[in-house]
This record gives sequence, structure tokens and C-alpha cells, in this order.
Amino acid sequence: MAYIGQSLTEGKRRVYTYVATAGQTTFNAVYDVNAVDVYQNGILLSPSDYTATNGTTVVFTVAALLDDEVTISCHNTYSVGDSVSADAGG
Repeated sequence: MAYIGQSLTEGKRRVYTYVATAGQTTFNAVYDVNAVDVYQNGILLSPSDYTATNGTTVVFTVAALLDDEVTISCHNTYSVGDSVSADAGG
């Protein structure tokens, strides 16, 4: 059901922060596919700089350097169901 031009959803944001080891390419995070922002040393990476397709790991195309700070911001959403139908007075 549309609500003022959007579907009715609730969101939850999770942020994971890592200090990379030399050559590290894989970082763990729980996310919805296509709903993740990845930062390296405070700079937002382009989606071509990493792979985030399985909902549990983010894999860099080029390995991080020692002590790089990696932040993964996950925008998880879920739909709010109509627990009482309109016919039943909801």
C-alpha cells in the first residue's frame, strides 16, 4: 500500500567499524543487498570498489592498507504489516 508516495516501512541502521590489517579484503556485516554504504578512511566508496551481494560480507576490490579505518553503514528495512484488515475495522 502506498503512503504519500512511498511504501510504509520502518528502518534500522547498523554501523560496523574496523581497523584493517595489511592486505585485508573481507569485512563482516549484516545488511540488505543494495542498502549499504562503505567508507574507507572517511571517504565514501563507489559500489565498484567493493562487492556486497550476500548480506554477510563486504569484499574490497583492492586490499586495504594497514590501519585503514573501514566503516560499513547498513540500511536494513522491513515492511510493517497490517495486523487488522480494513474490513475488520483497522
